[in-house]
Amino acid sequence: MKIDAVKTAFSTFSLLLFCLILKAQTVESTPIDAIVAVVGDGIVLESEVEAQAFAMRAQMAQSGQTGELTEVQRCNLLEELIFQKLLVHHAKLDSLEVTDAEVMDEIDRRLAYYIQMFGSVEAFEAEYGQSVSEWKAEFQDPVMEQLLAGRMQAQINQQVRATPAEVQQLFDETPADSLPLIPEAVR
Repeated sequence: MKIDAVKTAFSTFSLLLFCLILKAQTVESTPIDAIVAVVGDGIVLESEVEAQAFAMRAQMAQSGQTGELTEVQRCNLLEELIFQKLLVHHAKLDSLEVTDAEVMDEIDRRLAYYIQMFGSVEAFEAEYGQSVSEWKAEFQDPVMEQLLAGRMQAQINQQVRATPAEVQQLFDETPADSLPLIPEAVR
């Protein structure tokens, strides 16, 4: 008799557990973040693109422009982030490094710029929705990657040697239909 009661209780518990698991799988979940690109051993997160978009909108606001970014601008931001991750990947392969002091100096420089732009620390914190210390902690890795990418770019640029005459010669030798189309810009 006790064994039957235990079997019934176990069966009921198993069925209830199965139903809960099934229900949990059918509930729509909201992702915290999304991977939008993979470069080497690094990833580009949607939140990184959004952070860059926010910074770009802040710069646009300072120059008197308002509104959302166009799809082309967002695509360019993603392209820049992918290129940066590629540079970081190669910088790590080449054992390039940046110090914590360099990272903190750059963060402090950017913080001073944003505080000047927003007018006060309080306005900066209200705009970002976090304290200065939280903002600094959040941006340590991205700033470190940007500095590392810059160092790798500088190393690559040191190896490039082209005179203006060589550039003109390459341009002249390239068929017109092979040159990229660059739209005219109003200045």
